[in-house]
Amino acid sequence: KVEAAKVEAAKVEAAKVDGKRVSDAELEESADRMFEGSVEREKGNARYKAALRLEGAPRRAGLLEAIALYTKAHDLDPESVAALTNRAAVRLALRQPSKAADDAR
Repeated sequence: KVEAAKVEAAKVEAAKVDGKRVSDAELEESADRMFEGSVEREKGNARYKAALRLEGAPRRAGLLEAIALYTKAHDLDPESVAALTNRAAVRLALRQPSKAADDAR
């Protein structure tokens, strides 16, 4: 019984944000957004890799699509830095170093 109470207390503590209890619905919504963000990031990764195999205008268009996907991923999951670092890499490929630096910060 003591162990079960400790586990329950740990779950309650883990479900707090800034010391406030977060509902199960809020946790589920957050998890959904994180998942959706990772899906968009993976789409961006695929588009980025495909664009690197192209040249000229099609390459640029593919890189711009990757940026849009990484932006959507970041909007869905602002706590994840992966979308921003990936977007920075694409911006370097587009020769946009100042925008890449902004994403890397």
